[in-house]
Formats: sequence, structure tokens, C-alpha cells
Amino acid sequence: MDISRFPLLKIVKKIWPYMWPVNRWDLKARIIGAMLFLLASKLVILGIPFLFKWITDTLLEQSTISKTTHYLSVGIVILIISYGTMRVVSLISNQIRDFLFAEVGQGATCTLYHQVISHVYKLSQRFHINYKVGKLSSVISNGTRSIETIIRIIVIHFIPTVLEFIISIAFLWRSYGSVYVGVVAMTVLSYVWFTIIASNWRMGLFKKMNQLLHECHAKVFDSLINFETVQYFNSAKREIQILEKSISRYKNAAISISTSLGWLNFGQGVIFSIGMIIIMLISSHAVYIGEQTIGDFVLINALLNQLSMPLNILGTIYRDSRQSFIEIEELFNILNEKIEIQDAPNSKDLKIKDAHITFNNVFFSYNHDNCIFEGISFEVAPGKKTALVGKSGAGKSTISKLIYRLYDIQNGFIEIDGQDIKTVTQESLRQTIGIIPQDTILFNDTLRYNILYGNPDASEQDLDNAVETAQIKSFIMKLPNGYDTIVGERGLKLSGGEKQRISIARAILKNPPIMIFDEATSSLDVITERHIQTALSILSKNRTTLVIAHRLSTITDADNILVLDKGKIVEYGSHEDLISQGCIYATMWKKQQKN
Repeated sequence: MDISRFPLLKIVKKIWPYMWPVNRWDLKARIIGAMLFLLASKLVILGIPFLFKWITDTLLEQSTISKTTHYLSVGIVILIISYGTMRVVSLISNQIRDFLFAEVGQGATCTLYHQVISHVYKLSQRFHINYKVGKLSSVISNGTRSIETIIRIIVIHFIPTVLEFIISIAFLWRSYGSVYVGVVAMTVLSYVWFTIIASNWRMGLFKKMNQLLHECHAKVFDSLINFETVQYFNSAKREIQILEKSISRYKNAAISISTSLGWLNFGQGVIFSIGMIIIMLISSHAVYIGEQTIGDFVLINALLNQLSMPLNILGTIYRDSRQSFIEIEELFNILNEKIEIQDAPNSKDLKIKDAHITFNNVFFSYNHDNCIFEGISFEVAPGKKTALVGKSGAGKSTISKLIYRLYDIQNGFIEIDGQDIKTVTQESLRQTIGIIPQDTILFNDTLRYNILYGNPDASEQDLDNAVETAQIKSFIMKLPNGYDTIVGERGLKLSGGEKQRISIARAILKNPPIMIFDEATSSLDVITERHIQTALSILSKNRTTLVIAHRLSTITDADNILVLDKGKIVEYGSHEDLISQGCIYATMWKKQQKN
């Protein structure tokens, strides 16, 4: 069977490995145990209507035989106690089933969550730039939770309902004939048909509401993460108004769903009531002509009422299933995202000898339309400081992204110590490089956590040495909580200079053979920049260093300066050499000195 024609079956096929995990016999044993207790619970529950029949018939029989005794017979007492016992046994079976199943559902959720997060970290920067963080977080959260929902629905609701329906139909056929089976089957099928039709209509509303909810989350996340910008432009009211419009659209969609639920419940009630009326009329006629007893009438009534209980939540189950399928599909769309940057087959770890970086005839464009580099070639000498300068938009920061292999080049080679970075593992490549970016983003955690991010295994002494070299130890020691001070979302509790010093301390702990300063001081004032430059000079000593600079005054001591213009290196040499040439670099220098 070609399951591609059945989207729901495709989803079930995708989630099956999480429902029946390979090499996890402990979880499989739990699933089998849960199913056995489920079967036991259903068999016990289906026995209750028979007890009602026997109790009813026995009471009627005894009431017509003797009027003298005021006590129930032993048989009646046993039947009533059996009724209570069966309900308790059913409850115990359900509790054991839920206990056994809990680890299966949560295990599936955790496994998928780990798989998705691992996959997302492997996706290229291109994906993360184009996909809103708020929406991505919402899709991952809802999708992983939906796996547990689907498994729970299948095991706890769908399978028991189907099992109960089959057993009930088989009993009615054997005991009362095809007429009862026909009426019950038509009632249930009509009920299911109406529920599916109505729920499909409601799913359109749910899909719209889900989309609006994602938009709300994305807008809130985007607004809060740009809190400072909102304050700078005094735009809190504007942001609230924009959010209110999104919330209003979401509210209207939610109201439509609530209204549609009322119509769904009404239609279900009418269909089942008609079926019950027909069955009761047929059964009462059979009692009247002596083909059935009052106990049979009670049994059939109890059996149908019992069958109605799982059917009553069919709409909710169907809706939750469809909603979960939508969320799981969105999640698997992320899992199906192609990993753009992958380790080559048989790739090896990068072996560092001198940390010599070479760009050889490199061609690169972000979107295959606008070429950033057309055959660019240059070297970053080992153990030396090389500066890269150029106009804004010339592609300076792109160079650092290519060295990190956040993007792959279209043609040419980027080599470190003669090894093409495409042929080595990404992990070993990125472990050899440290970077001080223009805008350091910190985790909403302690200073200790953020600094040790460069080397989580560093000792306390290493930590102290790093912050002292980065010239931030005195600041940290003045804080009430010292290293355990929380820096706030994105490090908002710290100044730009303080964040840059944290970034430097982090790089010192990482101790990579290659350092990249990507306009590390361009956003700082001149005085702070001078202090930071001292720490940067210490960090770059005897280390292959690439400095991407906007302020030329920060790279006058560079061993070699590369001037980037229109995707090519047009000048190179020392500061003095380039000034004497009187070309692009000299013009930029004169302009900055004048300003």
C-alpha cells in the first residue's frame, strides 16, 4: 500500500519508532504489560452489564416468589459485591496500565526532543536566520508534547474503544441477533461519520488558531528580546497595540472553536439518542412478547450507555489527534530540513601545527545570485596578527563565518595547515578557533557559567587568571554575588565593555591556536576600547590572529593588513606600507583621522 496517499498514516509511520523503540526491550515489556492490563480492564468492564441483568432478573424472580422475607438472598448479595469488586479491579487495572505506560510516553517525548535539538544545532546559519526563534521554540515544544499525546490516545483511548466495540457487537450478534447489531453499527458509524465531518471543519479553525498562536508567540518573543530598542524609541504602546491585534485575532478564532464544539456535542447527542430510542423500542417489544427478560432490557441499555462513554469524547480525541498530527508534521518538517554543512565521509580531526590559514581562489555567495567573493585569495600567517579592513558590506565578517564553516563556499579552498576545512570534522575545526564578536550575547545565567563556557572543565585558578587577564576581575569581585551574579537575558545587566571582557575571558579559557576579533571594539567608546585592546593584545600574543576592523587605529600594529574591496583583496602590507601607497587604505585612514 502506498502510504503517501494517506498523510495520517505517514505520520503514524514516522512516530512508530518512538512508540515501539528499537533495542529498548524494557519499554516494549511495559507496552505489552500495559496492553494486557488494558484488555483485563475492558473484559471486566464489559462484564458489569451482565451483572446488572442477573441482579435485575434475580430480584424480579425473588419478588414474585416470596413476599415474606425482608432480607436479600445470598445470591443477590454476592452479585452486588461482585459488581463493586469488578469496578475496583477495573480501576486497579487502569492505574497499573497508566503506570506502565507513563515511561513509554515520556520516554518518546524525551527521545524526540533530544533528536530535534541535536538536528537543529546541525542546521546551517542560513536556516536559523530565516526561521523565527519564537516560532521554532513553539514548534519544538508543541511537537514533542504531541508525540506523547498521540501515543496516549492510541493506547488509552483508540485501542480500548475499538476493542470494546468489537466485543459488544459480537455479544449482541450472538445473544440478540443481527437487528440489534445493525442498529448499533448504524448508530456508531453515523456518530463517527458526523464527528469526523464536524471535526474536520473544526480542524480548519484549529489550524488558523494554531497559526495565530505561533504569530503571537513570535511577536512577544521578538518584542521582548528587543526590549532596549523598544525603550529607546518609546514604542511600548505601539508594541502592545500590535500584540493586541494578534491576540484579538487569536481570541476570535478561539471563540469560533468553542462555538463549534457546542454544535458538535449537540449533533452527537441527537444521533446517539435516536439510536438508543430505536434499540429500547425493539428490546421493550421483545420483553413484552416474552422473548427477553427485564434483565435483558437493562443489559442492552447498560451496554449502550457504557459504549457511549468513550464515544462522548471521540470529538475531543479526534480533534486532539488532528491537532497533534499537525504539530508533529511541523516538527518533522524541521527534522526533514537538509543539513547543509556536513562532515565529509571519512573526515578526520584537524591537526594543528602552525595554524596557517589559506584562502585559495574562493568563490562564495549567500543566495547564488549576488556573489560576495569571486576568486579571493590570501593568507593569515601563523603566529602573526593579520588585519582585514574594508568598507561596510564588503564581506569582512563573512570571512570569519567561512573560516568557522558556518557556510560552505561554492568553489576554491580554505585550508588550515594545508588541510581543507571541508575534509576535517566540524567539531575539531571549531575547537581550534576562538572569536570575540562585535556584540557578545550571554546566556541568562551566572558570570561563572558564561565565562566557563569557553572551557567547562577549567579550574578555579584558571578562571581567576582568565578574568584577571581580561581586566574584569575587580568588577566581578565588587558584585555582591561575585561569579554567581546572574547577567540577565542576553547579558543586559552588563555594559558593552563588560560583556566584551567576559567574551575575552571565555576565549582565554578556550585557549585556541587561532583567534578572530570580528570588530570586537567597534561598538565601544574610545577609552573602553583602549582598555579592551590591551586585553586583546595579550590574547593574540604568539597566536594566529585575524582582526576584522572598522577603526583602523586598532590595527596599526598588525603584521599584515588586507584591504577588501568588491570581493577581492586589493591591497596588503603593513600600516606604514599602505599609507605610503596612498590608495584605498590611505584614504580610509585620512578620513577616520579627520573625523
